[in-house]
Amino acid sequence: MIPTALILILAGILLRIWGIVTLSEAGLTRHQIFIPQTPPTYTSKGPYRWLKHPLYIGALLWMTGLGILCLGWGGAVLGVPVWVTFYAERIILEEGMKREWEEKTSAS
Repeated sequence: MIPTALILILAGILLRIWGIVTLSEAGLTRHQIFIPQTPPTYTSKGPYRWLKHPLYIGALLWMTGLGILCLGWGGAVLGVPVWVTFYAERIILEEGMKREWEEKTSAS
């Protein structure tokens, strides 16, 4: 159980780091994420070649591993639905902001 938890934690952290580095190389900053007037920057390099939201998937792996490490498999069973719900809401919000920006820029 502990090796599985540690592998998930490490995989999640590494996926998040890879995603952050890829976004940084594409020129995306935290400022652009939180200021809607800034045009969005997209990339299809690094983990974004295969995953639409690698930072969230990395966090989910990390938190699942942490749940297993702390509470055994019950930690994963209890924790995963909470994290999936949290990130699903965040993804829906971000996709909505992306659509609004695209509609706003295509109308002008």
